[in-house]
Amino acid sequence: MDHANFLRRAMSEAGKKKGVVSHKECAFGKWYLENKEKYSHIPEFVAIDHPHRLVHQAAEKLSYDCTVKNIEELIKSSSSILESFIVFARKIAS
Repeated sequence: MDHANFLRRAMSEAGKKKGVVSHKECAFGKWYLENKEKYSHIPEFVAIDHPHRLVHQAAEKLSYDCTVKNIEELIKSSSSILESFIVFARKIAS
């Protein structure tokens, strides 16, 4: 839900030059940092950090420049982090 809300806000504020919260300040980023010690031994957890940063970078670009290219970049990075969430969830469920 947090990711969907982040995307909804990024899209609604596209081009308005408001910027976005950092990857450490969003709801998932806070959870990630709080649970780093607990899960850092799991490669799938560690692997989430990179696509998470990319989502925030893409949203930041879109915030300042509402172009099709920037929208596509946000969609691509969003798909990547969702895949990472699924892989991690499967890992800890097994």
